[in-house]
Amino acid sequence: MPDQGVVTPVDAIEGLENKAWIFGHSRWLGQPGILFSLQDLNVGDELFVDGVDRTTGERLAGRRFVVDGLYLTDIESGGRLVTAGSAAEVPAKPVVVLQTSVREDGAGKQWILDQQTVMAKSRNLVEGDLNDPCKYLLLFVFAQAA
Repeated sequence: MPDQGVVTPVDAIEGLENKAWIFGHSRWLGQPGILFSLQDLNVGDELFVDGVDRTTGERLAGRRFVVDGLYLTDIESGGRLVTAGSAAEVPAKPVVVLQTSVREDGAGKQWILDQQTVMAKSRNLVEGDLNDPCKYLLLFVFAQAA
């Protein structure tokens, strides 16, 4: 990932053990953002990640991850998807979680990403009406260390 345009949580968050959570804009000021292309990923695609392990300080270069799930959520279901509810839910292998906006909330807001593409390849975890303008929609891509 580039040095700018993405965000990771500053502090360790309970339930994110063995996960790297990276989130950023799919669109900024009307232009495609750094994570706009998440909609082009498919299960089985490879991602290569550079970073620093927060626990050990070890530099990670070119760490290979394989996409194993794409999920369409709203804010509520997205939080439950990312964090582990118990120690038994912490993944055995490191996982990278990429997140971006699909549709902002509010009357008349259009999909930022291609609706047909996202719906065809992601698992819909939105509870209730997907077209409810009060729902802020997100795309999550999960990839496991290879």
